[in-house]
Amino acid sequence: MSRDNILHRIRTALGRSAGQAAADPPPARIRIPDVDMEKRISTMFAAIEALAGKTHRAATPADARAFVAAAIEGQSAVASNAPYLAECGIATLPACAPASPIAKSCAPCAPRRMWASPARITRSPTPARWS
Repeated sequence: MSRDNILHRIRTALGRSAGQAAADPPPARIRIPDVDMEKRISTMFAAIEALAGKTHRAATPADARAFVAAAIEGQSAVASNAPYLAECGIATLPACAPASPIAKSCAPCAPRRMWASPARITRSPTPARWS
């Protein structure tokens, strides 16, 4: 089957003829709701707390570090190498080990492991999350 024959069959199936321009695409159907920041934060906190997670809205990087230090006191934790965690000083806490592929897959360590990642620890007014 030749290229022209294949293209002719495709055009026919689409209801077009050779040389006819394609119709404009339909408008995007995605609608992003306009929700204010306070509502987003309260919704995220509620979802995290429903899963027995700890939440804290840190006012400063030092506040975030203090919260994490208190939450992991007496335990070991794994922190990602995210720049914001370094800025907060979380990655340098004595109980925090750097994330590694081995630590991520270590099933026996899971009950003792705490993840701190940029998606979970962010600047105020976005919530911080640890699970």
